[in-house]
Amino acid sequence: MKFLGSKTIETDRLILKAQTMDEQHYLWSVLMLPEVNKYYPTVPKKFTK
Repeated sequence: MKFLGSKTIETDRLILKAQTMDEQHYLWSVLMLPEVNKYYPTVPKKFTK
C-alpha cells in the first residue's frame, strides 16, 4: 500500500494514522465472522469463504 500524502495526526487523546496491510487483513478477518458479517454486507467477494 502506498500512502501518498497520508499523515499521522495526533492530539492529546487520539492518534489517526494510515492502516498497515496487517491491520487491514485483521479487519477483514473480523468482518468475515458470520455474527459480524450479517451487519456488514459489503465484504469483497475475494474475502468470502
